Amino acid sequence: MLSRDVGIIAAIKITMAHEDTQPNPLGEREMDEHNNRVGMKLGLMGGTDIQLSEQSYSALKGQQLKVLEKK
Repeated sequence: MLSRDVGIIAAIKITMAHEDTQPNPLGEREMDEHNNRVGMKLGLMGGTDIQLSEQSYSALKGQQLKVLEKK
């Protein structure tokens, strides 16, 4: 939704600023950055919040998103 609402360049800057100011362990950061890229691509296609939420869920179910295993 972010890339749809503010554009891809602003979305990249916002998500990277968040990652830089809220440091996570390396694996979590890689997961976040990957999932952010997937979400931004979906957002560029447009759609309603509900449509984008459904597409995001489909990406999760289709194993396009990275998830960390519970320890």
